[in-house]
Amino acid sequence: MNLAQYMASDAVALAGHVRSGELSPVEIAEAAIEAIELLNPAINAVTLIDAERALAAAGNCDAKAALAGVPFLVKDTGVYVREWPTTHASLYFRDAAPKPDSEIVRRWRTAGLTLLGKTNTPEFANDFVTEPVVHGPTLNPWDLSVTAGGSSGGAAAAVASGMVPVAHGSDIGGSIRVPAACCGVFGMKPSRGLNPVGPYRDQVGAGLFVENVLSRTVRDTAAMLDITVGPEPGAPCFVSRSVPSYLDWLSSPAERMRIACVAHRPDGTPVAAEIGEKFRQAMLLLEEMGHEVIQARFPPEADGGAEWSIFWMSEVGLLVDERANDIGRMPLPGEIEALSLHALDRFRRSSAADYLKAQPDSIGHRWRWQGRSTAST
Repeated sequence: MNLAQYMASDAVALAGHVRSGELSPVEIAEAAIEAIELLNPAINAVTLIDAERALAAAGNCDAKAALAGVPFLVKDTGVYVREWPTTHASLYFRDAAPKPDSEIVRRWRTAGLTLLGKTNTPEFANDFVTEPVVHGPTLNPWDLSVTAGGSSGGAAAAVASGMVPVAHGSDIGGSIRVPAACCGVFGMKPSRGLNPVGPYRDQVGAGLFVENVLSRTVRDTAAMLDITVGPEPGAPCFVSRSVPSYLDWLSSPAERMRIACVAHRPDGTPVAAEIGEKFRQAMLLLEEMGHEVIQARFPPEADGGAEWSIFWMSEVGLLVDERANDIGRMPLPGEIEALSLHALDRFRRSSAADYLKAQPDSIGHRWRWQGRSTAST
């Protein structure tokens, strides 16, 4: 297939071509590698490309697998891939040894995805821009003068540019949704416990952290959820899928939904006028489609303030401690960035009581909203 055909196809379409025999996984992988080699020098979305191993995996792909032959990139934090080190975009982890596959990675392989390499992320996924010292900034493919967002900025830029149709992202407080908005792709934070996050952690960020993907089409994210949702051994929380197949549900007869649209932050701060107008247009579109749209506001107790930051800061502390145990020393000056040093200091000065105190505000009240259909800027 030529490059234009590849870049115009989403994951569901590519897998369909493989099942029909029109295309081979190797042809598709070759096109993806060509796209990355062509586009990545300007965008800096991909930090590792393993072409030889990807082509070998594509050659052994089961054409009947759910997403056979679909090229895929993995964010360089949160999950582990057995062939490659997970560096968390940190100089301190540059020589880290690979670990066996995380559960969600195993499910991606079983579904037939061709794992090509890794995408850029801020160090320890701790920012809403993707500008780690170790790799440099990821730029927005629509406008190289602006950010791709973060922390899944590399994934969003790779998908938006056409390098791959779908890529791994993770989210604790906007790390899928922010770069999706910046790059004009689809990004959804699924319910806690829907996708696996183990086995290296039973939960991350007190349960606020989730794994998922960014894609150019809604149906690709639906197809990815079909292959990843389900309980994992030892998980403290599991949410059952709401329909037998998310992908099939998209093409089922329209269901009238009751949708709460929230256009303000929990503290009442409005969004920018331009964003607010686009949001209003989306609400009108939903009404035209036959849905019941309600303008809602978060209850005051939904504003967790700054207390929730202890959750992601504690994850930085745990990762650094694990690395220190592996290599016998703490980070040297310059091996981790200023924001990570701040998080590590906050972690060191916090107590178990601080962590527990933050949970009712940041988790408990938000769970009251679970099960309601909401759209939010």
